[in-house]
Amino acid sequence: MSCALFIVTHSYYSSLQTNTLNCFSGAEAGNDDCGDIDYKDEPTSMQPLVVTFQRGDSLNRLLCENRVSEKDADRIIKAIKQKFGNLTFQVGQELVLEFTGTINDISLSKLSFNHLTDAEIVITAQENKQYLVEKKPFLLQKDVRFLSNKLDSSFSASAKENGVPNKIIRTAALNLGNVVNVRNKNSHDDHFKFLYEVYCDKNGKVVKSGNILYLSIQVKNKEHCLYGFAKDGKNTEYYNHKGECTSIRSSLVRPLDGRIPITSPFSLTGRWHPIAGYKRAHKGVDYGARTGTPVLAAGDGVIIQAGYSGGYGNTITIMHNSGYKTVYAHLSKIKVKRGQYVKQRQYIGNVGSTGLSTGAHLHYEVLINNRHVNPLSVTRMPNFALKGSDLNKFKQNITKINMDVKKKDIPTVYISEGKL
Repeated sequence: MSCALFIVTHSYYSSLQTNTLNCFSGAEAGNDDCGDIDYKDEPTSMQPLVVTFQRGDSLNRLLCENRVSEKDADRIIKAIKQKFGNLTFQVGQELVLEFTGTINDISLSKLSFNHLTDAEIVITAQENKQYLVEKKPFLLQKDVRFLSNKLDSSFSASAKENGVPNKIIRTAALNLGNVVNVRNKNSHDDHFKFLYEVYCDKNGKVVKSGNILYLSIQVKNKEHCLYGFAKDGKNTEYYNHKGECTSIRSSLVRPLDGRIPITSPFSLTGRWHPIAGYKRAHKGVDYGARTGTPVLAAGDGVIIQAGYSGGYGNTITIMHNSGYKTVYAHLSKIKVKRGQYVKQRQYIGNVGSTGLSTGAHLHYEVLINNRHVNPLSVTRMPNFALKGSDLNKFKQNITKINMDVKKKDIPTVYISEGKL
């Protein structure tokens, strides 16, 4: 008989393993009793076995319950940790196990499973009883999708109902939130047009979101447009038709999550320094957070300093647009490098007590044109506007997009990459 691919969970495997694991391809046609066939020590050709994670399962448990020895399971888990650290498996996630050997000596030759949405992890047995762990990225197809639809409810709800990924919707809200309330209900005359990227696997399933190329929302007879453009060829930002940045990332956010108290306020007139022993200006604010608390970038920008800086200890300085800088001092760890571009709320380091410090806290400063200002008074930076050659490239780009949108302005048309 010829055996099909078996899909089982650990809870059923113990009762199935005797019958299923002896059902190898190449069995005698018409013989329904696999247990009566004597294969002895002939090489086997077994079909892959698929097992599924259930609630409470661990990788070690699934392997050991599916003909993998405890020693081999330990080697596999150790090899995975050395390569990727601790991986998390979700309920319903599948493992594919492939075996070789004879009926009396079965061994695992290959284990594979999907990692996140963009890669497959493959573990292959080696001759020295060790395991080679490889990450093989999926070959994803980029699609550009166009959607034109009425705003029957809020923009967020309408876009979601029409299959727009949540990440794309959140990006739109972040960038149009300054000029239009994308979550309010709208009139029946309002509508939107959307051109955005998604990445699909070989089966056409969307596994990753890309950038917004164009978004137009008409509310109360007024149109609000958004265009994606990467002036450096890598990092996409969003602009209106004039080339002015629309992102609410032009606002600086708190560098720490949660309700972290301010233990020392900003004061250029001076405060008593607990270590120096005299009164001097306090050019930032201190947040009383525990050692190790993640520190986040207050806005998009470039790291211009990342290292030890005297009394400030481990310090990071970020250059933002329009002459704005932010400083993060007394860190226990630095997770970025000088010259690196960071996004708003990106993890850049950890709270500590390095330099002149009496205890764990984050000292946070904001400078405008190299002059210190109270960080709590800065609610918004000036909008960044494209200039010169960048503006010319942007205008060429939106002319092309506008022409393509005009051609494709029908409900829910999908456009393959390369046709735009």
